[in-house]
Amino acid sequence: MRIERDVQDLRAVQHTAEVSPSSLSDELSVSTELELVEEERIDCIHSGHRYYNSFAVQIETLKNAASRGTSAASGRESLLGTASNTSPSASAQSCRPQAARNNVKTFISSSTRLKYLLNLFFEEYNFLYPCIDRDAFNLQLQCLLQHYSPDQDCLYLSDADPEMLIFAALTCMVLAIAEHIEADGHFPTDGNPHERIVRGQAWYRESARLLSLSSRHADKIINTVRLFMLETLYMLMRESFRRSSQVLCRAVELSFSLGLNDESTWTSCSCAETRSRRVLWWTIYFFDRRMAYKLGRPYMIRDAEVSVADFTADIRAMESSRAHLPILLIGDLNASGPIASTPLDCDWIHYLQFNIGWGRLFSKAWDSLYSLTSPRAGIIEEIEIMEALLAKLKRSLPPGMKWQDPVSSSSTEADVPDQKVRMRLVIYTRANLLQMLIRNNLHLRGCEKDCEWDSSRSDRSYTTQVCHKLAASTVQAVVSYVRTRRRERSFGTYATLCIIESLYYMLSLPSTEDNIGAFDLEATKTLSLEQAWECLNDLSRRQLTIATNALKVLKGIIESRIGNQLSLGEQPTAISLNTQDRQPSVDQVMINNVASQQEDHAKTTGCQDLDFSIDPQFTLPVLPGPEFDDESLMGTDMGIWSTERMMYT
Repeated sequence: MRIERDVQDLRAVQHTAEVSPSSLSDELSVSTELELVEEERIDCIHSGHRYYNSFAVQIETLKNAASRGTSAASGRESLLGTASNTSPSASAQSCRPQAARNNVKTFISSSTRLKYLLNLFFEEYNFLYPCIDRDAFNLQLQCLLQHYSPDQDCLYLSDADPEMLIFAALTCMVLAIAEHIEADGHFPTDGNPHERIVRGQAWYRESARLLSLSSRHADKIINTVRLFMLETLYMLMRESFRRSSQVLCRAVELSFSLGLNDESTWTSCSCAETRSRRVLWWTIYFFDRRMAYKLGRPYMIRDAEVSVADFTADIRAMESSRAHLPILLIGDLNASGPIASTPLDCDWIHYLQFNIGWGRLFSKAWDSLYSLTSPRAGIIEEIEIMEALLAKLKRSLPPGMKWQDPVSSSSTEADVPDQKVRMRLVIYTRANLLQMLIRNNLHLRGCEKDCEWDSSRSDRSYTTQVCHKLAASTVQAVVSYVRTRRRERSFGTYATLCIIESLYYMLSLPSTEDNIGAFDLEATKTLSLEQAWECLNDLSRRQLTIATNALKVLKGIIESRIGNQLSLGEQPTAISLNTQDRQPSVDQVMINNVASQQEDHAKTTGCQDLDFSIDPQFTLPVLPGPEFDDESLMGTDMGIWSTERMMYT
């Protein structure tokens, strides 16, 4: 009906003497343009490569030649320049009409809750996965909130302003991640954690809606890349790994299109924008390697196609001057004062540089040890070369970035900020897991070389011992850190993945032939299983689904090792971690062991404020099922939350 009305209006206009843009804009429906958006053609997709004429460049060149316009070279430069060198603000101004009506409603509100969630996101995640420059984000947020209507408690944006729509979608994605983090259930005032999970899903849908309204211009706006990266992170938190991989592919494709892989195209950018793009690119690069590492698929970004400086020069400059980079004070959403500050200091730069080195080393290990046609796969000399490169990477870290157990460390370490402790832990666990991946290649691919397999018993025995030691150290480090955390859920997904991977290497490798060594390995396995049980037990009570699922698997492993009557192949009718209705074989043994360890630890440290013991009354939490109505009104401690209107009432 709307299209028919617009056609009638156009026919009426044809009979008038004059046609003005104002008459058309006032008469026609505002949604006509969105409803008639054409599908993207292949000649609209270009590679962003300076030295390669993609099909889109060829089409543009032929158009210029047909119209006797500019030369082919200038046509290619103009096409690439639009995507590479246009800043977000300039891009928005170029496609913004002089008279735009605010006809897109979104429920981002200027409230204390908004400030709290944004601050939570930047404190918990952005420093580990730096997709957003916080300074620039707050400036754009101030511009966004200028459209806020206090009477209706919502924002009205123009569909002709794609830059603002994309930023609003980015803000909604930040809120989705923050709500997911906040669904902790740790404090009595948190209400029902399911409600916060549903609110995160609602913000995610709102972000997707806003992105769809600006789809015609989204591929020219760099905030779209940031949006895709945050969606990748959110999907990982939701355990949707396939969707996360698909979104990351879109981010990589768009980053090449915008020239993020080539800093020579950033000539028109300011120093702050250049720094932001450099950090964003290396975050994309690292995510590409991490996704390949987790899913076992080839990585997408080839090192030969990267022309962006890493942070080696920054580290050398800081070390030579023995001074940190200037602290970026993040202002409040208004001019009343700062709400937080994030120091872009030497430790953070070292963390970013380690991620780059980790990604480069993983690509070497993949090509040499795990690619299908690699001639060096399974050869101990190649494995030792990769280990030597990893050792060199770890030696490049300053002493302050080396992992130290927060429970057993000195009193001076107690004053170390949590962000720095977490960066230490992430570096430590990533290095350990990568070394186990490299070492495990001897067992996975060494059997392909029959002549060498029988002569490498000592190498295989050494590999088993190394992987057991690294796996046990990784589990212990993760558990020690979680014990000191007040908000375990924000780190729970990463912690659970580390525990699962460590236990895999510990339990899947063949046992050593040495009786004494075999006894030590079995003792290490038992201790690591106890620590993993303790940590996953606590994380599952924080409504973390991945921890609950891992706990179910771990329960079967422990019962099979202890010799319980229940076998892994059976289908238990009401199996949970509640041991009150059956013999306390496996659970009671675990409870006694962990409880005795905690009593000894409490006597030594005097720290008894957090209870991480295995509760004998604990049952697996009931997770939201199909019967959970995520569109209903939910009562919370802050009022009634409407997922339809995306606001508290």
